[in-house]
Amino acid sequence: MIKLKDGMWQVSSVTISLFATVAQIFILSKNLTSMELGILSLATIPILISNIISDFGIGNYIIHKKNLALQQISALFGLTVVLSVIAVVVLTLLGASLSYFYNQDVIFYVTIVSSISIVFSCLSVVSYSLAVSHHNFEIVSKSEIINKAILIIFIFIFIKQGFGLYSLPLAQAAGFASKMIYLFIWVKSIGKLPNYKSFFCFDCILEAIPFGFSQIGSQVVNVIGQKTDELLIGHFIGINELGIYSIIKQILNACNGLVSVPIRKLLMPVFRELTFDNHSFIKAYDFYISLIFLVFFLVCISSGIISVQLPVLQGFDVELSILVIAWFFRLSAGNLQTALLVSKGRPEKELKWNIVQTIFISLSLVAAMTIFELRTLTSVCILILVLNVIMVFYSVIFFSGKYFFGIRRFIATSNLLALFLWCLFYFLNSNLIVMTILMVGVLMVLYTYRKLND
Repeated sequence: MIKLKDGMWQVSSVTISLFATVAQIFILSKNLTSMELGILSLATIPILISNIISDFGIGNYIIHKKNLALQQISALFGLTVVLSVIAVVVLTLLGASLSYFYNQDVIFYVTIVSSISIVFSCLSVVSYSLAVSHHNFEIVSKSEIINKAILIIFIFIFIKQGFGLYSLPLAQAAGFASKMIYLFIWVKSIGKLPNYKSFFCFDCILEAIPFGFSQIGSQVVNVIGQKTDELLIGHFIGINELGIYSIIKQILNACNGLVSVPIRKLLMPVFRELTFDNHSFIKAYDFYISLIFLVFFLVCISSGIISVQLPVLQGFDVELSILVIAWFFRLSAGNLQTALLVSKGRPEKELKWNIVQTIFISLSLVAAMTIFELRTLTSVCILILVLNVIMVFYSVIFFSGKYFFGIRRFIATSNLLALFLWCLFYFLNSNLIVMTILMVGVLMVLYTYRKLND
């Protein structure tokens, strides 16, 4: 009964978070220009890096240790205060650097406003992790629901009051503040409120340092992978086009949150109990591919309707369709395989896969946009599609253990293939090339399916 109740709270939290994301996309795209959306996209880069610093693996440490003394909890609270100051300094420096690089002072101002939410988020880490370690998923879910509900309410209020692009960081601050207060009340109720005399007794939590450095390494790779494309598009094509691209990316991330993330979380406990049996895994893989194909297919055929509903995307339904296909291939390549390996106690395999993906896609984008001078959003979207199709093929090699290509040879070979497909696009009809890439990608997914059966 408790497990059912916990599951219901988690489902409610995920559902409300999804609706909040969709509402946020709708409100911002209706009321902000593509330039303002592009600036918000660039401002999230220093915010993500600051969040990595503010967390510093504290959550993982608390969950790992489970039963912590009050002195240790107090010291962890003190550590979050120190980390919040460091995170704000880093945020300010990165915001100033981006503002100078893109010649947009408003990027710096947005990051400064965002520092408020960074502080509240950092101060919530210990309380949130204590709730997780106590398996109190009702408190965890309620805190997330409160955060998202307050976020959407205040975005709407601030937009109506004319705060423009500052509406999002201000609303995020209100949401995180509400979450922090709610979690502090719960911590007080269980008698774990920190003792301020032990606030800076860091000697008793030295074991938390390895957790921090391991998490920073993994998360920095993720941020680079998530944001390299946005940095390049903003610099080479323009901040207006970046605004369009960021909205499309948020839509696709919402689809990912609807299907891929919940399925991965659901199947990992199942994988933990299974042996490495191809038949069992292929059934899960078939279920996973079918669901993500259905969701992304519906988004693809609805691209015209979406572009009408979101005025900022009008005239960009082709780019939306191309990126929908690209995201389908991205989620087909390695996502479920890494879930299996992590559940079997081999998380380093997932980190290696993320590093390979990040290096390959990032270097390919840099080369294409600097050497070959891609200067339209459509051409960049097609290149991203090509790169993700190639990753589907390489995932078969990577997860089968047959490293006959090797990472360096793979990057060189696949870059040549990506260049060849891009040249086809450049000289021939773009619709024909998109269809060609789509067919090649489908064949690669089928090939992956067959290899898993071998």
